[in-house]
Amino acid sequence: MIYNAGTISFNGNSVTGTGTNFTAPTSQIRIGQTLLVASNPVQLVQITAINSATSLTVTPAASPAVSGQRYGILVTDSLSVDGLAQSISQLINEYDENIGAWEAFATTNANQNVTVTINGQSVIIPAMGKLLQKGSNGALAVKDGGTGSSDAAGARTNLGLGKADGVTFTNLDLSLKGGSSGILTLNQLATDSTFSGGSRFYHETQSGVHKTTIHTYSAGYSKNNYVQISEDGDLTGIRNSNGLNFFAGERGFRGNCLQTGWGGEGDILNVPFFGNIVRGNDGGWSPIVSGGSSATGGYQTHTAFGAIANGATTWASAAIKILGDNIYHRAFIFTHNGDISTWGQGANLEGNYIFQKAANSDRDIKQDIEYTKGKESYDRVMKWMPTSFKYKGSEIQRYGLIAQDLAKIDLEYVKLVPGNPIIETVMKNSDKEEAEIPTSVIVDYQDDTLALDTNVMLADMACAMVFMGNKIEEMEAKIERLLKKQ
Repeated sequence: MIYNAGTISFNGNSVTGTGTNFTAPTSQIRIGQTLLVASNPVQLVQITAINSATSLTVTPAASPAVSGQRYGILVTDSLSVDGLAQSISQLINEYDENIGAWEAFATTNANQNVTVTINGQSVIIPAMGKLLQKGSNGALAVKDGGTGSSDAAGARTNLGLGKADGVTFTNLDLSLKGGSSGILTLNQLATDSTFSGGSRFYHETQSGVHKTTIHTYSAGYSKNNYVQISEDGDLTGIRNSNGLNFFAGERGFRGNCLQTGWGGEGDILNVPFFGNIVRGNDGGWSPIVSGGSSATGGYQTHTAFGAIANGATTWASAAIKILGDNIYHRAFIFTHNGDISTWGQGANLEGNYIFQKAANSDRDIKQDIEYTKGKESYDRVMKWMPTSFKYKGSEIQRYGLIAQDLAKIDLEYVKLVPGNPIIETVMKNSDKEEAEIPTSVIVDYQDDTLALDTNVMLADMACAMVFMGNKIEEMEAKIERLLKKQ
C-alpha cells in the first residue's frame, strides 16, 4: 500500500507536505518506512520522525532539494512474508513500548504525566493521579479548582462568598491598564427586572491627577452626578447633569470653629468653610453663602453674604444682599474704611442710604484745641437755606435742607452715597469645567447721591446755639441796665 496524497517539498532532512495528513490513523505511516521522491533522479529515503500532518524528518538528506514534488510512502507490504513479518514486529514493538506507560496511567496516584505512542507518534498525557477527582459527595474539591459542594449554599461557604446573596471578600482587585481602573458597577432593577438606576465606583486620572470617582445615574442616564476625591485630598468634580459644579444636600454642613489670631480667616485650616478668592474681579458680585425663604403667597427671597468689587486699585467691600423673586435687589455694603451704605433696585426696594456713624470726640485724639465763642459755626448755620419739598414718587410734604446747598457752605456737611451697581447676568467659563455658567457682572453704576452728615451739622448747631445763647444773655443784661436807668 502506498500513501501519496498531495505534494511535498524536500530540503535537507525535512519533508514539508501540501495537502497531506501524515498523522491520520488511516494513513498507516510509521517511522522506518520508505519514502520515494519522484524527482530526477528518484530519491529513496527512510522516515525517522513524524512531526505533524505536514512535516516529516527523513534520512539521508535531499540531493537535490525539490519543491512541489510528487512522492510515495510504502506504508505496508504484508502480501509478502517479509512485509507481514515487518508489520507484526512493529505492532509488537509498539505494544511493548505502550504497555508500561498505559499501566502507569491506570495505576499511579502521583500527580505526573506518562508518554505513550499513538499511530507512531509520542504523546504526553496526564496519569489518573493527575486527573481531577471528585469527592464522596460528587463535587470537586476547592484545592483542585472546584467548589467542594453539590449545592450553591455550600459552594458560597467553601469559596468564602458569604451566605445567600451576601458576598464576603478580604480584598477585591479591579486592575486595568489605561486611564482608569476596573469599575465596580451597582445596578438597581425594578420589579419587572428593567433597569431603574445605578452607581459606579472607580479610579481614574484627569489632567495627571489621580481621583476616586463615584458616579450615580438614573434610568436612560438622563441624570448623571459625580463625586471625586483627588490624591491631594480635594473633593472635586461634583456636578449635575448640566456639568456645573456644586454640592447639594438635605441638611447643613457642619464644621468646627477655631480660636485663631486676626487674619486667621485667610487660612483654610482655620475655618469650617473656605471659599477660594475670585481672581481678576474688578467689578463683580461674588456671593459666598446664600439661603432663603418663600411665603405661601410667593415672594421668594434669597439672602446672601459675599464680596463686591470696587475697581482694580482698591479692596472689595463686604455685602449682605436680599434678592426678591430673582429680580429685585437690596444690598447692605460694608467698606474697608468703615462706611455702611445700602441701595435697592426694583419694586418697593428703591432708595440709597448711608448709615450715620457716632463721631468720636475724645480729647486724646485731637490736637490744636482752641476754645471759641462759636461765631464761626453760627455764621455757617445762618447760611443754611430751609426748604419744603416732596421726594420723587411720594406726595408727603417734607421740610429740611438740600445737600447741594450745604456742600457750598462746607463739604463736611455732606457724605457721598454710592450709586447702586447695574448688574447683568452673563455666561462665563467655570474654573473647573469647560461648560459656561451664569455669572453676575457689574456693567455700570447709577448716579451717586448726597446725604447729610448729621454729626458735623449737629456740632455746628451746638456751637451756634452757645453763641446765640451768649448773645441773648448779653442782650438781656443790656436791657436790664437800660430799665434801671429809667
